[in-house]
Amino acid sequence: MTCRTCGRPGDGEVCSSCLSLADNPTLNPYSGLSAQPAQGQAPDPYLMGQDWTPPPDEPGSGGPPRRRGRVALIVGLCAVVAVGAVVATLFLTGEGPTAAVPQAATPQPSVQMTVAPEPEPTTVEPTQPATVFVTLTPSPAPEEPAQAEPPTTAPDSIETLTTDDAASFMNDYLRRVVADPDDGWGLLSTRRQQVENRESYYEYWPSLSSASVSGCVYEQSGSLDCQVNTVDKSGKAGTSQARFWLTSENGQIRIDVAGGGGAEQLAAEEELDRLRLESIAGLVHDDRWVAELSAKRPGISDPLQTAANGTHVFYLTDILAQHQALESRLPEAHLLMLRREDWGKQGRDLWHTVADPGGLTSAADVEAWCAAAFPELSGKELANQCTPRQMTAPHG
Repeated sequence: MTCRTCGRPGDGEVCSSCLSLADNPTLNPYSGLSAQPAQGQAPDPYLMGQDWTPPPDEPGSGGPPRRRGRVALIVGLCAVVAVGAVVATLFLTGEGPTAAVPQAATPQPSVQMTVAPEPEPTTVEPTQPATVFVTLTPSPAPEEPAQAEPPTTAPDSIETLTTDDAASFMNDYLRRVVADPDDGWGLLSTRRQQVENRESYYEYWPSLSSASVSGCVYEQSGSLDCQVNTVDKSGKAGTSQARFWLTSENGQIRIDVAGGGGAEQLAAEEELDRLRLESIAGLVHDDRWVAELSAKRPGISDPLQTAANGTHVFYLTDILAQHQALESRLPEAHLLMLRREDWGKQGRDLWHTVADPGGLTSAADVEAWCAAAFPELSGKELANQCTPRQMTAPHG
């Protein structure tokens, strides 16, 4: 409920503030009046709701002149206060910035009052933390010296390999075979795998902690002469000179048998294979005694014998040449060309020249036959050239 006088909220039609103003003679001069206000105004609104009977006026007068003037002044001031209260209410309720005050019957000075509204509270929205994406570009790592990749694909011809390429391939092979013999075995040519003693191969390479080559010289024949540097598991270092042979097999570089895969070596191998097929065609494993005259593989070194190449190292051409020389020397001995898999205790694959003259019943018989066949030899040289064996079936 609002006050009818000032428009503010109150308990009744006139708020307590207006009632106290009406009863206070200092603030409201009307509180002492006993006559109806002059100038045709209605009874004082401050006194509405009270028992009040207007006294009779003197005929034709509007009350004493001094009192009428004072009353008019008080009425004007109260009107101004009332108008100000109304205007303030309008501003506070948002019904308009200004309000015109209705004039009394008697013209009064026009008064307008503007009350500045209190500033509305500013609502500060919480600021969401901004997500900033930062891309950090790492500084480039210092470049390491480029290392030549070992060639795995063979060129058009093995003869076109350079020394650097051949040495790089060999170092890669040695690194891999020391770490894993299976991996190294796969880098051997088929011919090399046939003559390699696999058991010894798998025992030797794991005994090393590292192996490498240096000071290599490559020849177009496929040979690679290098210094081999090794360190065993105990930390003991060793060096040696070695010759490796490279070949191309199915478009890949592989480590070949000693002597390589040149035309002469391949031709010698083909002839050895032909002689072997002739020998095993009628071979009987009957435990008879025979004389083994040679047991060679490509690259083997025999300090007690000299190869056709003038060194103690035998290649396929040298193995074939020695067999042919023995056939010429012992035409009645019935020479056989066999491989290790064809007879006796199995081991490293070797090419064997075997003499089967017949009539030999013991090792002593074989030794006597050897002494007669090689009269220029004796002792260990004779035993190295001619040794008693039995023709047994292949066994472990």
